[in-house]
Amino acid sequence: MEATSSRKKPDKRTKGLSTPQRKARRLQQKREFNRRQLNIGEEQHARWQSVRDRLGVKSDKEMARLLLDSNTSVHPGLSDHFAIMASLRIKKPPTPKISVSTRRLKTIDIHKFCEDVTLQLSSISTEISDVDSYVTAFENNLRNVMDVHAAVKTYTKKLNSISPWFNDDIRSVRKLRRQLERKWRQKGKLEVYR
Repeated sequence: MEATSSRKKPDKRTKGLSTPQRKARRLQQKREFNRRQLNIGEEQHARWQSVRDRLGVKSDKEMARLLLDSNTSVHPGLSDHFAIMASLRIKKPPTPKISVSTRRLKTIDIHKFCEDVTLQLSSISTEISDVDSYVTAFENNLRNVMDVHAAVKTYTKKLNSISPWFNDDIRSVRKLRRQLERKWRQKGKLEVYR
């Protein structure tokens, strides 16, 4: 049996070179290997074929629009693949806005409101024979009273920022966690609640 040495055998091509020269030589070898892989068409064990595919853009023009040339750099790594570092011109999508209509019901003077409702309901004609017409007149009169005492105010509200990872499943699990935590704090015992 032959014992193998744990020490690396010196490379004859880098023998006599300083450490920075050896690193430069290794980097050159990696680049040459990458060029040969691309030219010969050898199979690569990579998920994405190019930067364009990784970024999910449709064309080179679109990729060029996203990349800021001054900050793009290629970082050699330990493997035969290089990491590409770049600043992208990607804006965060604007938060959606919704319009909300509300009535301030807490500010209504109850006595005046009751008087106005009584007055409006007594003014509905009793000659209406159709039930639908009577209901429509009733709703219109009540809406008029509400508009006088608590007018509708509409304002625009920004929704909270959308987190794609925060879905309904996570929301329900967090709600359950808070409920169980409240039970635990009330009882003072550490038990498993299911």
